[in-house]
Amino acid sequence: MTLSSAPHQLTRRVISSGVRWCRLAFAAAAATTLVACTAESSRSQESSPTFLWQIESPTNTVYLLGSIHFLSEADHPLPDAMLDAFDEAEGVVFELDLGLAQSPSAAQTLLQRAQPDQPGERLAVALSPETYALAEQSAVEFGLPINLFQNFEPWFFALSMLPLQFQSLGFEAQYGVDQYFFTLAQDQAKETLYLETLDYQLSLFDQLSVPQQEEFLLQTLEGVDIMAEALDALVSTWLTGDVDEFETLILASFEDYPELEEILLTQRNLNWLSTLEGLIGDNQDYLVIVGAGHLVGDAGLVALLTDQGYVVEQVSQP
Repeated sequence: MTLSSAPHQLTRRVISSGVRWCRLAFAAAAATTLVACTAESSRSQESSPTFLWQIESPTNTVYLLGSIHFLSEADHPLPDAMLDAFDEAEGVVFELDLGLAQSPSAAQTLLQRAQPDQPGERLAVALSPETYALAEQSAVEFGLPINLFQNFEPWFFALSMLPLQFQSLGFEAQYGVDQYFFTLAQDQAKETLYLETLDYQLSLFDQLSVPQQEEFLLQTLEGVDIMAEALDALVSTWLTGDVDEFETLILASFEDYPELEEILLTQRNLNWLSTLEGLIGDNQDYLVIVGAGHLVGDAGLVALLTDQGYVVEQVSQP
């Protein structure tokens, strides 16, 4: 494989962050409104909502935590309400086994999925000349020889760029909400459950048509300056629990890409719904951690569970 000559560290970065489905990336490609609110000011308020919801049953509590997959060290400590929910939960549910996602077998799965199914899906062939030129320029900016990606599908190049873009802005997967709680769960030997497999997540990218892959790549390459403003806005609204503004930013990124929204958000929410309903009424408490974009909007998990008759309450903290 062409990428086999690439530094192993590059492969690890792609695996550890790209496959974790950062909804942040989609909003960053389109949302440009900067919310002038910092992490410190959000914590100084007397009382504020959080990006945490709870569902009470006669026998247990199920918490839904909207994750930001990439954060900075300055965004810690996380809100106390989130830490308390983790402490109370006997089981923690993640989108994906993050430990497996960093294994050598995961790297092999990624490379296999990224192989073109037909010659027309190769990077240089699949992209328009304009998009390919933009991809080449971005690769040079981040010190990546684009030749490494010539024999792979465009979505693989997009996933490779995401962690590099975030890192250039000071955002790291190691500080992300899901990684933070995954590490804690492992350290405390808590039960961990997973909504999806790595192969399934990668299959969602692999099933994208060539035009959809180009759209996804264009979103990713929109520009670091735009991404910087969008990330600040998203993190600010997340820290203050401003669901309406966060929803506006997230859904705005899909306005021109409804098919991607259906594949990457809506259908997955519907797939998870029965699993979440199965947790409600169990004999132990659970903390479910998914990308924050999965919780908002008419097709978000909060709305879907409410439609099923459950009382889903947003958690506030002093």
